[in-house]
Formats: sequence, structure tokens, C-alpha cells
Amino acid sequence: MMNGHLSRDGLRTDLAQKESEIASLETKANELREDIRAIKRVLGMYPNGAVETKALAANVQVSASELRGKRTQMEALDYIAEKHSGRIKVNIAKQLLIGAGLTKGNPKYVYGHIYNMLKGDERYEPIGDGEFQKKQGSLALR
Repeated sequence: MMNGHLSRDGLRTDLAQKESEIASLETKANELREDIRAIKRVLGMYPNGAVETKALAANVQVSASELRGKRTQMEALDYIAEKHSGRIKVNIAKQLLIGAGLTKGNPKYVYGHIYNMLKGDERYEPIGDGEFQKKQGSLALR
């Protein structure tokens, strides 16, 4: 729909606005396509189409799409800890890493992998079953 500007300058303004809107929509469409690819990748990891039905906890402050820019799993875990006051629940981190496409292979082994990475990192300490806390004064990146 045009704004009713029939002058040449008005039409150019409308044209620029519409082109800007298209660029914004294309950006959003590309993000949605990436989300769809990640979901399909995760679904392909489950044998016989069986999918875990556990939902993320309501207080999770990070989405899988935020983690896609991270180069390594440890960077993603550091980001999760940063957003959750230094705490990481391994089962939630597992779901986020899978959703972000930062893991490969069978999902049933991802929990143990994350647990061992955090246990072996001197910056984190276990505080409960499947939960780690970043030690005070530790740097976000190695």
C-alpha cells in the first residue's frame, strides 16, 4: 500500500521504505529457515522418530538460536552460565546445544559429554546432581 505520495520525492520515499521492509522480512525469513534446519537436524538424531518430550525449564534465559554464533561448545556453556548467574544445569544445556546444532552424534551421549567437560574445567564446580556453578573470580573464557 502506498502512502498517497504522488510526487516524485514521495514515491522515492515510499520505494525506499518498502525495500527496507522487504530486507527486514528477508532477514527474518533467513533466521526462520536456519531454525527449521536446526530442528530438522535434531529430529534426524533421534532413532525411529522418537523425540524426547521434556520441555526446557520455565526460567531458562537462553535460546538455542542465541548459541548458534558460538564457535565451541565451551563458549556456549560459558554463555549459558553467564545468563544464569554462573549456574548450568546439564540437562538444559544438553537441549540447548542440540537445538543450536553444536553437537553431533547420538543425543543420549550429549549429557555425559557436557557433564565431563564441566567437571574437567577448573572454572566450574559441581553443586548438585547435574548442576554446576562457575567459581567466583573465574574468567568467562580460557
